[in-house]
Amino acid sequence: MSAARNRARERSCERCAHLVRDAAAFEAALPGILILSSGQGESRGDQGLCRIHQRLVTREMTCGRFERRAMAG
Repeated sequence: MSAARNRARERSCERCAHLVRDAAAFEAALPGILILSSGQGESRGDQGLCRIHQRLVTREMTCGRFERRAMAG
C-alpha cells in the first residue's frame, strides 16, 4: 500500500469520532430504516451515519472535518 493511501486510511470515516455505527443509534437517527429490513444488517451494509454531514458514508470515505475517535479501553 502506498504512503498516500495509508494516510488516507488513517483519516477515513471508519476511524472518525463523527461516524455512528451503533445499530440502536443508527436506527434512532434514521427512523424508518427498519422498513428496509434491519438497521443492523443488509440495509446499511458497511455504511454509517456522519453526524457532521447528516448523511450515510462508507468506512473508506474521508473529509476535512475528520476527528480521530478515542480508543476504547
